[in-house]
Formats: sequence, C-alpha cells, structure tokens
Amino acid sequence: ISAISFGAYLWHFPVYATFIAFCTKVYGTVPTGIGYMIALIIGVSLLSVASYECIEKKFAAWTRQVEGK
Repeated sequence: ISAISFGAYLWHFPVYATFIAFCTKVYGTVPTGIGYMIALIIGVSLLSVASYECIEKKFAAWTRQVEGK
C-alpha cells in the first residue's frame, strides 16, 4: 500500500480541484453528500493504482536499465 501512496498524493488534489471546478461550473455549487465523496475516493484510488502500475513501475525499471543496475 505504501507503494501507491505517492500516486494517491499526486492525484488527490488535481482530481478534487477538477471535481470542485466542474461542479461549480455545471451545478453552481459543490455537492457535499457522502455518495459524492465515496465516488471521489474510489476515483482517486483507481487513478493512483493506475499511475503506479502504468507509469511509476515502468519508469523505475527503465531507470534501472539505463543505470545498469
């Protein structure tokens, strides 16, 4: 779980800021219900795992290969 925590850190603010901007533009307010927060948490978690698996792991493997380790 600690391996994806950095991904969660990278994604949580941009996703939340985009969610607020979108809801403010479309609805004129930010939904504060528990359902919206659960959906947001799930979305951030999925993006964190995806960024770890698809970007961070591949970049780390590439840097090890380039450095010859």
